[in-house]
Amino acid sequence: MGPGASIALAAINGKYSYPVPNPYSDRIRQLVDFMLEPDPTRRPFINQVIALTNSLYP
Repeated sequence: MGPGASIALAAINGKYSYPVPNPYSDRIRQLVDFMLEPDPTRRPFINQVIALTNSLYP
């Protein structure tokens, strides 16, 4: 496996974590979780990601 393969597998399996202490806001974590949804049928389209990003930072 090449560089980044382990993070890719973690994301695909939905088994990733944030660093401790976590420097990210709850809203940023929600955005990341939304984008890394393991179920492709529930994964957002880019327009949904843009809309959520815009709502987080108007």
